[in-house]
Amino acid sequence: MPAVSSSMGVLAPLLTKLATLLSDKYKQLNRVRKNIEFLSHELTEMNAVLEKLADVEKLDGQQKLWRNDVREMAYDIEDCIDVFMCYLGNGDNKDGLLKRTARELRKLRARYQITNKIQELKARVIQVAERRDRYINLGESTSNLHKVVEVDPRLPALYEDEKNLVGIVGPCKETTQWLMKKKENSLLQQLKVLSIVGDGGIGKTTLAKQVYNELKKQFDCTSFVSVSQNPDMVMVLKNLLSGIGFHDYGILDDHQKLIDTLRGHLAKKRYLVVVDDIWSTKPWSIIRCAFAQSNSGSRVVITTRIEDVATNCCFGFHGMVYKMEPLNEFNSQRLFCKRIFDSDSIPEKYKKVSEDMLRKCKGLPLAIVSIASLLASQGMHVKKWEKIHDYMISELETNPTLEWMRHVLNLSYLDLSHDLKTCFLYLGIYPEDHIIFKDDLIKLWIAEGFILEKPGLYPEETAESYFNELINRSMIKLDNYRRNEAVSCHVHDLMLDFIISKCQEENFITIVSKQSVMNASELPVRRLCHQLSYKNLAMEKKKLSQVRSYITFPACDYSLQPPISMFVHLRVLDLRAYSTSIFLDLSDVCNLFLLRHLSIRGFKLKMPQKIGGLQCLRTLDLLDSLLVTEIPSDVISLSSLHHLTVSGDAELPSGIQKMTSLQTLLTFKSRGTFSHIFTTLGKFQQFNSSVISLAKAHRSTDGSLRQRSSFTVHEFPFDDGWSTESVLNQLSQHLDSCPPSACHLNLMYPILVGCSPHILSVAWPCLQRLIVRKNIPSVPIMIGYALELTMLELHVEELRCNDFQHLAGLPCLVDLDLTAQATPENIIIVIIYTSRSPSRSRELNYPNNFPKLQKFILTCDLPCLTFKPGTMPQLQILKLHDKKLSNLDKGRGAGGAVEHGSSPLVGIEHLPMLEEIHVTTHSSKESAYRDAVQRHPKIQDTSSTFNICDGSIRTKK
Repeated sequence: MPAVSSSMGVLAPLLTKLATLLSDKYKQLNRVRKNIEFLSHELTEMNAVLEKLADVEKLDGQQKLWRNDVREMAYDIEDCIDVFMCYLGNGDNKDGLLKRTARELRKLRARYQITNKIQELKARVIQVAERRDRYINLGESTSNLHKVVEVDPRLPALYEDEKNLVGIVGPCKETTQWLMKKKENSLLQQLKVLSIVGDGGIGKTTLAKQVYNELKKQFDCTSFVSVSQNPDMVMVLKNLLSGIGFHDYGILDDHQKLIDTLRGHLAKKRYLVVVDDIWSTKPWSIIRCAFAQSNSGSRVVITTRIEDVATNCCFGFHGMVYKMEPLNEFNSQRLFCKRIFDSDSIPEKYKKVSEDMLRKCKGLPLAIVSIASLLASQGMHVKKWEKIHDYMISELETNPTLEWMRHVLNLSYLDLSHDLKTCFLYLGIYPEDHIIFKDDLIKLWIAEGFILEKPGLYPEETAESYFNELINRSMIKLDNYRRNEAVSCHVHDLMLDFIISKCQEENFITIVSKQSVMNASELPVRRLCHQLSYKNLAMEKKKLSQVRSYITFPACDYSLQPPISMFVHLRVLDLRAYSTSIFLDLSDVCNLFLLRHLSIRGFKLKMPQKIGGLQCLRTLDLLDSLLVTEIPSDVISLSSLHHLTVSGDAELPSGIQKMTSLQTLLTFKSRGTFSHIFTTLGKFQQFNSSVISLAKAHRSTDGSLRQRSSFTVHEFPFDDGWSTESVLNQLSQHLDSCPPSACHLNLMYPILVGCSPHILSVAWPCLQRLIVRKNIPSVPIMIGYALELTMLELHVEELRCNDFQHLAGLPCLVDLDLTAQATPENIIIVIIYTSRSPSRSRELNYPNNFPKLQKFILTCDLPCLTFKPGTMPQLQILKLHDKKLSNLDKGRGAGGAVEHGSSPLVGIEHLPMLEEIHVTTHSSKESAYRDAVQRHPKIQDTSSTFNICDGSIRTKK
């Protein structure tokens, strides 16, 4: 089935459905066959025009109006066709005479209705077609019209005064040192390529220019050329020649002649070339031909927004990819203040609104400079600044001061394929700073029809490739990963504003927030999203009947939520609540026969008695909701259901083995034995018995354990009749029956102590991920045998010093998350590499040093955390959640804390690879943590955030 598109709507899949209606399966529609053929032919022509318009950067008024007419008409036609196809279905041949008679009567009525409706639709199509004929040039691109050539937005970066730059010294020093670093075997003399990659507006061109200026005197010839999105490669090569001092290229007019000339001119020279703003590997495949391999010590620097392009440009050379990171909090404020206050600090009067603006910029230099310029243009009026902050979407669309920033964001968007554009714009449903879990997003993309079916690939695989591509292109930011797989992401605030602006332009999503209804146009609402409030919802019933997707995020005033019965053509229903105290009656859901995705989290739910009519349903997700009625028994008749997840004590439905499409089954009780469940699950087509995931608590709602071709069982009542030993015995039998290469065990279970050594000896060596979110006494001693363990999350009652001794030697551990209910005050958690005698603070004595650890999360009452030299050499992310109130200023408690200078964090300077540090603590300890973090030698290049946690209140600092 072709994919739904943000720009072309459902026109492509509609054509497929019209073709189906013309097949022999629906031969009872002979009376309207000619009209259906007319619709198919006419809509095919319209689809061709819309495909052309989708590639036009900016449409004129007539084009927009006609495109909107066609797109909205296609939505309405598809709604009608879907309803008719449902009514004309074959039904169940086992039904009795009465049911079969009633079904035939419904079919007769449906055929009568479709005859009349097809006539109406034909008349509407004719009207739109005639309008197209009156404006014959609709399909022509406006790019052919004469227009003023815009200035390259990177131009100011090439001439920026060095004294105005912030946060550039560290990256410049690091990249120049690598470029000129001496190595053995004369590698210094070989051609090296440096790829600088990062978001649009992050400062790639600025860094490349600074490196170029610093090194150019050390080379015989130099050149700085820009490629851009749609380059004229002849002109690029000519500019490259001009830069190195060769000007006699007037007669050269093709790639080969220019490349030959470049190779000849550079053959015996030591050159430095910067190739700025490469968008694909194709231009690089031409440019690289000009760089003959020699031992002259030449260097090439490229910049790009796309990680795959950066990697490809380094291939075949002695290359390095340098990923630029946003400015940290300190440098962001410096840059902002330089542009607007001409100082290094924010005056108290402007502090709050300035910090709000900086949070929105999230360290992106272009955004900081652009917004600072915008605020300065409004005068030093706090009220005006606050208004700009509240209505940033409108400012981004219309304010000339933000034109370059708008242009930079739009370039990344225009470079996406139609399918990727649609999936990208769908991120507009999420509120600002919302964590987006990949698996949840993929399910929504598939349910919405955005994923193009590709031969040999499951829809989930195609959707995951889209998700990874958006990360690769720096369109979304990776938040978390497990075993080198993305788990969650977020969208930069200004990119989200850009997305919402595009959604309004395309009538793609209508967002109802506390401030306003975003996209309050006269066009029908197709996808409705509530964010935090229902108060601004004022829509007629007829408009809600056209809504295809209804999504909410935790909101108040649920009494104002529209009744589910009003959404006649709903495909996606995704609701969130804060707690299970809110009652929701889902009885009317059984009538939403087009529904593909039903996710209700956080409510007290009354389920419908029957649900078997939802034959399109792929996902039924009731996690974190309290069911006051049983799941309908006819759920097993849902042949399209792929994901069935609930919370609590819901029982596994009888006959569930009939659901041959099922891939995910979470948190059910079972009437059978544990071995019976293994036997039952083995019958599922998508169940791969070499991969097992077991869990006790329903805490992991992000679906991160689900794998392609694996069946995920997320909860069995092990505490109610199944002992830990019986569970692990079953696992050991299963593992013994698998080939050694196939045994990859992901275990989530709360009680891993007191088991026989034989069982543990079987389970631990296979363990790759372990999540235990129910408190256990301490870190299990046997954890030291888990030599394949890459990710560990433990909740323990007490965290002891020697617990780290068991963990530090795990050779594959990459991700460690520890939560402790108590840390005795007379113990300092000290992680060391070299041996040391015990002291009053009982420091550890062991030689291991967490060799592969990249992410460390620690949540506890933290007296003092000390890193000694050589510990955690690969650590990139450090997150500390310190729940302990400060008493250091009184000179007591925390054992040796006073000996360490009254600091809760010591030795952070011994973590050479640290890139991010996040601290959540009480306000009384914030200053001490900030002082400790400032001791890191690369603090200017390290991202640091501090959250204040006093009771249940959290505020960003």
